[in-house]
Amino acid sequence: MEKVCPRCGSTFECREDDIQQCWCARERLPDALCETLRENYEACLCMSCISELQNDLRINLNQTKKEINHEEI
Repeated sequence: MEKVCPRCGSTFECREDDIQQCWCARERLPDALCETLRENYEACLCMSCISELQNDLRINLNQTKKEINHEEI
């Protein structure tokens, strides 16, 4: 099924009718990202947006760790 990503507007293939065959079923998403997706989007996002959000989350977590380590010094 072709869908439009609510974040970027691009079209992508979604298999919500057979979720085990969808690309997203093979992705291991962090709990924090899943929570963000549930809170901010009512529909599936494309692979590009998921990857971008996952990367942003990783950067934010690394930045937070650096800030915490800096405060401990």
